[in-house]
Amino acid sequence: METIGQVTDLRTGPGPEILAASDIQRRPWRPVAGCGGVRIKELSRSSGCVHALIMVEPGSATPGKPHRGACHHIWVLSGDAQVAGRPAGAGSYVYVPAGAAHPIAAAGATPCVVLQAHHLLQAHHIVGGELPSWTWDGR
Repeated sequence: METIGQVTDLRTGPGPEILAASDIQRRPWRPVAGCGGVRIKELSRSSGCVHALIMVEPGSATPGKPHRGACHHIWVLSGDAQVAGRPAGAGSYVYVPAGAAHPIAAAGATPCVVLQAHHLLQAHHIVGGELPSWTWDGR
């Protein structure tokens, strides 16, 4: 496993790579520029996919712009969320097909935390699709 800044590239090595809970806890939450009340903790980035924890404070939301060449898998880990205006409580799973808007908003009085997997579709990946480039405040 290779660490690049605060991001771990899990492509190295022949088998599964594990980030221990303590490794994840040590990673800082980084504010997302232009998204007040939204912070991200990127867990891995490899060819064609990005996995990240996203924390959304009450009254805040991600833009959730559609990606023509990528789908998303979202697991609500804690709190209550709305994804594209639909309720998703802790333990819920949301599949976002390519081209669908997917804003994530905290729906309760406490922050919601989701695990989001952003996966480029094979055809888009072959022709040079882009993975999300998180812009962090203060970086």
